[in-house]
Amino acid sequence: RSATTTEQLDTSRLSLSWTWKSPTPPSPAWKGTARWDAYSYIRNNKSMRAYDRAFNISSAGNQLFVASSAESAVIALDTADGNENWRAFASAPVRIAPTYDAGKVYFGSDDGTIRCVSAGDGAKLWSYRANPSSKLIPNDGHFISLYPCRTGVMVQSGKAYAGFGLVPWKASYLSSVDANSGKQLYKTTLNVGNALGHTLEGALLSTNDRIFAPQGRISPVSFNLSNGVRQARLEGGGGAFAIVTNDGKLLTGPGFGNSSFAKSRKNFIQETNANNLSAIVRHADAHAVLATASTFIFLIKDKIRAVTRNGGATRWLGSLEGANTLALAGTTLFVGGKNRVIALDSSNGNELWTSVVNGEVHSLAIANGKLFASTSSGNIYCYQ
Repeated sequence: RSATTTEQLDTSRLSLSWTWKSPTPPSPAWKGTARWDAYSYIRNNKSMRAYDRAFNISSAGNQLFVASSAESAVIALDTADGNENWRAFASAPVRIAPTYDAGKVYFGSDDGTIRCVSAGDGAKLWSYRANPSSKLIPNDGHFISLYPCRTGVMVQSGKAYAGFGLVPWKASYLSSVDANSGKQLYKTTLNVGNALGHTLEGALLSTNDRIFAPQGRISPVSFNLSNGVRQARLEGGGGAFAIVTNDGKLLTGPGFGNSSFAKSRKNFIQETNANNLSAIVRHADAHAVLATASTFIFLIKDKIRAVTRNGGATRWLGSLEGANTLALAGTTLFVGGKNRVIALDSSNGNELWTSVVNGEVHSLAIANGKLFASTSSGNIYCYQ
């Protein structure tokens, strides 16, 4: 989940190929911001669960896979023209970008189920529930499970992983299943005994031996990849953003402090050693980051700031209103913001290309010579 690819797009030739428009806009799990956090004694919180304000997307081959929170489905679009190839329905919103692996597409839903379908035609191959209960509750115009999957499905070395749960006083689960059959390999039950207060929300990510699960209002938690044993809750604040760098640094957030730290509630990104879980530094004001071998590129309100990883000196500073998300293709940095997506030279911040869109860009995907941008209005734009 690095948001980087070695693929290089030619911005001098990049133009709009097609636009797909959902009949219904996205339906985020958590709208707006919380006015009061009684747990941390903080008012006017910034959002820490802004992971599905647009339809999250992923692409492989000649298809774009759309996680629809409005239509409770994964929709596969042909990347040549934006026409729908197939859709695989759930019975509640799908929030995290579908995962593609070896001709299969994996996704989780608020109905408490993860599913595996054929990438070719969307035919169901298997499904899995961590909790067998079929009880549903009303939630913002939908009926959802008490144990929704809001982590998506992570696939690694023939195994699929997902988290399930809604509130910290009910059971939550981390499960591993065989990626081909859906057979359960392990299930860790949380919020019982001494393991209390977990709310797994946001895409899972991993190293060779650990799983990291964001938790929304509180800091992420680490699990043993091979057996699911809970290891530790990390330092820092909450948020649903997380990446692991190639040199083993975990960057998570955006936290906003607590009753004793950062009472101004400025966002920050926590940097942690992913191998031993030791905290390194808090990067103040930032709410997202992209990492290269030599540079951190932070989003700070309406600014894009590139700093050296050795010393933190500013390399360049750019701007984009409502800057939300980053993706790096070769040497070109793409940034999604309010009504615009732009391309910058990652070495100096010079603007190379821009396009006007409808809504705030919250999700970007790059594959096979194409850039895809998904917005809060329910529109998806393809450039090539």
